[in-house]
Amino acid sequence: AVKGASAFKDAMVQAIDTQTDNIQATASFISIAGQTYEQAAASVDKLNEKIATMAGSLPGTTDDYIRNGKKVIDDFILGYGGNVDKAIEKTAEFAKGFTLLAKNTQGVNSAQTVDALSKLMAGEFNPDDTEFFRNNPLFSKALQQRLDEMGASLDQLDFQTKTELLIETFDTAVPQETIKKLQTSASGFIEELQTNLFDPTKGLFSFSRKLKVDGEKTSVVDEFTRTLELLFGEDG
Repeated sequence: AVKGASAFKDAMVQAIDTQTDNIQATASFISIAGQTYEQAAASVDKLNEKIATMAGSLPGTTDDYIRNGKKVIDDFILGYGGNVDKAIEKTAEFAKGFTLLAKNTQGVNSAQTVDALSKLMAGEFNPDDTEFFRNNPLFSKALQQRLDEMGASLDQLDFQTKTELLIETFDTAVPQETIKKLQTSASGFIEELQTNLFDPTKGLFSFSRKLKVDGEKTSVVDEFTRTLELLFGEDG
């Protein structure tokens, strides 16, 4: 019973975090792409679904991929000149590649992973600069080789060229054999179970999964928020 209550609590906390991430991503589509709130909310749903589809049965939880996508969506909307569909497509590809790389990286914590992501998006790359790059020699060597061939540093490339190069390098740095090993590891099985049960996007017991309420698609956590507003809002 205690474990069940703990899992319930963790799922609710994750749903609330997801709701916050969605609100921030919605704001990005409004402020950068000039969308209305309804259009922006639909774009966030599309982004979530696109990344979830690409993540599929890959190692890690679907939420890992979606969270990384939301960390960079602002850059992709700007980098693709407000072309929302293209920004969503490329964000999903980037999030898939980077998250896979991160899953295959040993000896780094989440803060170091976020730092590496920030550096790559800023065009800052030095193979010996951070633990993340040092612990990913296949990626670092492949990226440096491509840059040498182009006769440029990462920060000299325009956004679209830079991110296309990174996406391609992510794919070469994590071979299919490695992906299969990660999927069939004990950790992989646990993460797959966690995704199937509690993942915010598609988990059976997710509080963020969209359900139809009075003909309108909404999530349990959104309905919970509305209830709190009724209870404690100005008119509550």
